[in-house]
Amino acid sequence: MKSFQAWILLLATIGLCGTAARAAPPGAIMILRDTTHIVLHADGRVVETRFLREQATTSDGAAALKRLAIPFNSGWEQVSVLASSEITPGSGYEIPRVNVLKPISASAAPAYATQRVAEVRFRHVVPGTIVQAEYERVTSIHDLPGAFGLFRLFDRTQPIASAQVDVQFPAGLKLYVEGNNGSLLRKQHGDHQNVIFRIRHVAPLVDVASPSERMQKSPYLAISIYPSVHREIKAYAAKLQKAERMTLELQHLADTLGQGDIDPASLMRRYYAWINDHIRLVDLPLDLENTTPRSAQQILLSRYGSPQDRVILLQALMRAKAISTSLVMVPRLPLFWHPVVQPMPAFLGKVMLAANNNSNPLDIGSPFISIGEVAPGDAGKFGYSVGPNGGVDLLRIPFHPIDSMADAVRTSLTISPNGDLSGTAVIADYGALGEASRLAFLTRPLRSLRDRITRYAGVLATDVAIHTSSDLNTPNVRFVYGAGINDPSYVVPGSRFSISIPRPAVSLHPMADFLSQTGPGLCQSTLREEQTKINVIGARSIRAPHDIEVIAPGGVGRYTATYQVGDHGHVLYVDRTLDLTANPSRCDPKQQRALWSLARSVREDLNARVQIELPAAKPAVERGHG
Repeated sequence: MKSFQAWILLLATIGLCGTAARAAPPGAIMILRDTTHIVLHADGRVVETRFLREQATTSDGAAALKRLAIPFNSGWEQVSVLASSEITPGSGYEIPRVNVLKPISASAAPAYATQRVAEVRFRHVVPGTIVQAEYERVTSIHDLPGAFGLFRLFDRTQPIASAQVDVQFPAGLKLYVEGNNGSLLRKQHGDHQNVIFRIRHVAPLVDVASPSERMQKSPYLAISIYPSVHREIKAYAAKLQKAERMTLELQHLADTLGQGDIDPASLMRRYYAWINDHIRLVDLPLDLENTTPRSAQQILLSRYGSPQDRVILLQALMRAKAISTSLVMVPRLPLFWHPVVQPMPAFLGKVMLAANNNSNPLDIGSPFISIGEVAPGDAGKFGYSVGPNGGVDLLRIPFHPIDSMADAVRTSLTISPNGDLSGTAVIADYGALGEASRLAFLTRPLRSLRDRITRYAGVLATDVAIHTSSDLNTPNVRFVYGAGINDPSYVVPGSRFSISIPRPAVSLHPMADFLSQTGPGLCQSTLREEQTKINVIGARSIRAPHDIEVIAPGGVGRYTATYQVGDHGHVLYVDRTLDLTANPSRCDPKQQRALWSLARSVREDLNARVQIELPAAKPAVERGHG
């Protein structure tokens, strides 16, 4: 019998490739019925039967419904259209045309010649037309790259009258299931069990703050054999690492293109530019990749590759120069297990590479990510990063200039066994806040600026040195400054102590500027984030506060704080984000009360304490006399 993992790996193709989603403006299509029945058989096969009935309500919706495309890989699955029809008021009943297309020719990319698209062409769709189709997908292979579970999202861009997903699987298979905004039912019948997810009469969402917020408010069903995303991503990383074996050709190319450069970000740009110019892109969804990743050598010699292939080749070139890189996987399950990360929908299922301590993420399938296009509410949220040693961390996009005002503080501190504390803080202000900070450094005495930046440093205030990284004489959308911290006697060696998260340096416009306001002053449109990493060398224990998420009624503000202990219990990662979206000119007393309550929650969290126990102090060694 094939492994349980085999079954659930098969499910992921159903989650994305079986979808019939076509781009249409909100409210242009009414989803009358969307039912899916999935059976995981004991021999490893997965059979999906899906029925769709939709109605065009506008001309844009009619244009979107003219074609239903179902991509699949004929190497290990088959798709059959069982029935299809269209009914137009006044025109009657028609049978649409069904074709199977080969989007990739064997001569253009022989490694991917098994790609197919089952296509249903509806001929005369106008506003009011109802189209329907039923198809079956049979999957016969027991391994898929990058596919770790079923995730079916019913995106609330269109109204949904009725939808259901019914998954049947062997009783001995343990699955982790999560449903949102729908009816979720689990049943067991003898040797098999069912998970049934139903939704009824779901209205479309309009004017939500960000795409990821819309996803949170949309119905979804997520199923996996893994209790955490981390294990999924590590399994995927291990699969790709086998394909990155070094060869003489790869080493020669890395040396030639590098030209003696040792900067990770610069090398990544050099290598990516070469790949973009010389490795023809085969635009292939991650879930349709072949079961065994192509080797970096094969990709180099063939001169073509999928987005995953480009990841493999780029990572191999970076490793040839002994530069630490991280594989980045934006999972298909963005909401499962309530992770801190909520990726943008456009990034789902993509593989990327990050270098330079994750500060340079790269989407291999397209040019460099234009981070500025990410909605402010989604800034800093991305995916999962698998480092060279197999550790899994959350990857966050650095803040980028955006239209609204924002600032970010990234602090890295180290507490040594002898009680010393040292570290750095980098502060970046954007938009109007950035320009205000630049003018402040130009016109105010350094002592005054230092007092403001270290206002929450407490006993560390006298141990902070301030510096600027940006040109004071050149206006820009971003202004960067920072601080160095060094306290040779911060805590007693071997002690157990409780402290608030150190904030030795903050922005000239920190979160407290919001907390100190009342009434209309609470109504702001700003984004502020403070990230802190505390490395306690040899720590015996670190007890962190609980994570917190507070959303102000009416969507005028959100505060999240996450506390994660990693690196075998020696490092604490803290991420606090305050996202305010109130319109100051339209902020009524009700919104002000909601923001005041949010400010109280932020204030309480900023006072949260962490418990740390240092390693026992080493006894002094007496020297003998000769």
